[in-house]
Amino acid sequence: MELSYWLLLPQVWVILGIVLIAAEILDTSTIFFLPLGVGSLGNAALILLYQRGALGDWIAFDAWDDTLIPLAVLSVSVSLGLQLFSRRRRSKSSDINEY
Repeated sequence: MELSYWLLLPQVWVILGIVLIAAEILDTSTIFFLPLGVGSLGNAALILLYQRGALGDWIAFDAWDDTLIPLAVLSVSVSLGLQLFSRRRRSKSSDINEY
């Protein structure tokens, strides 16, 4: 089977998303795998909606490389959202040792 076949299956993206989120839980040193995992789950939802015809001509998944652009956009947006959430949470801290 070709790479295009596997990367156009929403089930593959769900499995990849779960594996990446589990890797983030096991490796808590950096937030690297979480945005990719959430992006993979979002990519699975987009592919499923495309296959059911709910997206129309808005987005087209014809080859494997068409799946990488939504993955990148979703992952970067989740990463930026996590950074904003982290900054807002840090600013509310009332630790006496923060200068």
